[in-house]
Amino acid sequence: MKQYEIVAKFRVHTQTVRNSVRRIRKEGESCLEDCSFRPHTHPNATPPEKVAEIIIEMKESKGTREHISRKLNIPQRTVSRHLIQAELSR
Repeated sequence: MKQYEIVAKFRVHTQTVRNSVRRIRKEGESCLEDCSFRPHTHPNATPPEKVAEIIIEMKESKGTREHISRKLNIPQRTVSRHLIQAELSR
């Protein structure tokens, strides 16, 4: 089966097929069994220092997410997400 046929049949991106073919040629078919396709880095992730600031601000000021968002100049959704992860959401 040609790569373009695989793309059409399984509705995947052409780059996914290319990466899989390259990996199979390099490591053999067994490499795809327990292979994670998740990214190794997250370049847009909130820096740990900012997450710590959010948590400290919440504990010390007892302010709202909107207040913390404005004070630290961080989107409100980001503040909410990190407060939920830290189990500090109300």
